[in-house]
Amino acid sequence: STSPWAESKAEELRLDEIEGQVDFWVSCFASGMTCTPALSTSDALPQEDVRENILEAFFDCTPERIREVFISMDTDSDGHVTVEELRVGLERCGITGFDNATLAKVFEHVTGTGRKLHLQAFETILCRLRLASLLMRPWRAKSLSVMDFDSSRVSDFEVTS
Repeated sequence: STSPWAESKAEELRLDEIEGQVDFWVSCFASGMTCTPALSTSDALPQEDVRENILEAFFDCTPERIREVFISMDTDSDGHVTVEELRVGLERCGITGFDNATLAKVFEHVTGTGRKLHLQAFETILCRLRLASLLMRPWRAKSLSVMDFDSSRVSDFEVTS
């Protein structure tokens, strides 16, 4: 019999391999899926921390936040979630627009056939979909201001598309 640590380590290695499959995660966006920050426009942000708060809202993949969302979507408290519970959890994190086939594809890809989704697998899905959403975002700005400097000079220029 395998020790729980070995099973956990094997699962961790399996999920690491899945996390590295960039083409799979990016392909999920073909179905119209979107990812938005968890902040609503009505949330008040202290002005001195706007940049930090916006980044935190978009990238809140801390273990505490992931556990909080997972527990809230695990309606029967068995430590595993169904495909529909996964949809609810992803929507709570601002990831919406999955058609049923794409959501099932993600669920099966991460869990394997007939397996259940556990906390660590949910973390894989959430973090990779957030990252893939950034890779798929079209540039909205027509130009980008860049400042380059070293100890002897400062160069300021604009990059346009």
